[in-house]
Amino acid sequence: MEVVPVVMRVIRAEMRLRGGRFASVPQLRALGLVHRHPGASLTEVAVHLGVTPATASVLVDRLVRGGLLHRDSHPHERRRIRLSLTREGSQHLRTARTGTRRRLAEILGPLPATDRAAISVGVSLLRHAFTSRNGVDGRG
Repeated sequence: MEVVPVVMRVIRAEMRLRGGRFASVPQLRALGLVHRHPGASLTEVAVHLGVTPATASVLVDRLVRGGLLHRDSHPHERRRIRLSLTREGSQHLRTARTGTRRRLAEILGPLPATDRAAISVGVSLLRHAFTSRNGVDGRG
């Protein structure tokens, strides 16, 4: 419980640094969700971010105005929207993630290969434990 916040602080700082003009971590997390789940709804974004639908709506509006997300009407439910990344949104997310991964590699690179392998196994085990056993769908 003490390590996760430290790691997340580094990841958030790097994502903000690499995020450019849309540097908020919630915005980048929303882009990541839509990248993994094209057609995601506003409600799904709100649940993913742990915010109200109104807050998610404001965030999505900014991303749409910024040219990073595209909003379409759902073909069968007129009150529901479907979200997709624009080309610029995909590039923006890719840039932020690539820079962050590079920074994490710089931090972890000096560790012995056996330690890096152990970390990789540990993270995989955590993902499995927290997604399959607790009914979480892995969208986090």
